[in-house]
Amino acid sequence: RHWYEGYRFGHKKIYNPWSISNFFHNHGVAKPYWVNTSGNGILRYLLSRTDVKKIELLHQLLLGQSVSVTLNEGIIYDDIWKNKSALMTMLLTTGYLTVDQVGYTYNRFTLKIPNEEIKQAYANEVLNHLLPHVERNDFDDCFDALLNGDSEAFSMDLQNILENAVSAFDTASKECFYQGFMLSMIACFHTNGYMVESNRDAGFGGFDLALIPEDPCYPSVVMEFKQAKSEKDLSVTAQAELRKIDTNKYTKLLKERQIKTIFGYGISFYGKKVYVVR
Repeated sequence: RHWYEGYRFGHKKIYNPWSISNFFHNHGVAKPYWVNTSGNGILRYLLSRTDVKKIELLHQLLLGQSVSVTLNEGIIYDDIWKNKSALMTMLLTTGYLTVDQVGYTYNRFTLKIPNEEIKQAYANEVLNHLLPHVERNDFDDCFDALLNGDSEAFSMDLQNILENAVSAFDTASKECFYQGFMLSMIACFHTNGYMVESNRDAGFGGFDLALIPEDPCYPSVVMEFKQAKSEKDLSVTAQAELRKIDTNKYTKLLKERQIKTIFGYGISFYGKKVYVVR
């Protein structure tokens, strides 16, 4: 159900039949089957001109949230280049989104990613577009260092990834690029056993990003990040972001969940430079 359900025919929820057939053919191994047979071209269009609105849209979808839109059933394929309504309609009709709720006005719906298989497709396209020259193993190394509290290794891995993240500079402003960069990290870190929370109200404010384990025996991470005004301000900016975690009591929510190990990271960016403090 987690991997392949979520589509709706009228009031009935259904599974993806192709994926279910492959699931049993492969002795119950759950992994993306249908998305590997398609080109994901429409997702590539969604990322083709990275801007703040597209990043916020992807951000909502990848974190399991819904987006509201007025659908247009009369669109033709060329229309998807023109507006959000046409794009969302096409994503719905091609299976990359599903209806979450019916709105109060005509053709108004809230849409969401239907299941884990499709979420993987979004995550892979985000990574491939924003960071085409970085191997998945590099992300996994970075993830391991992050959860182990190894700030030095995490900083080096993050720096290496950032140095290779060149494509988005061609199409985005710097602020937009860093948002997209962290979004790609979110997509990568959205792994088994962890929830990703972003811009969540906590303490006296709201943290930028947190990785929260389902099992309180595993470590949790809270991150604050910001673009520095200059390269010489990297350290000061990262330290200021780190202090916000304590000052604003961002870890209170995690402590209430009986999580024993909580790492806080302040991260600053400038150009292709990154600075991390824990």
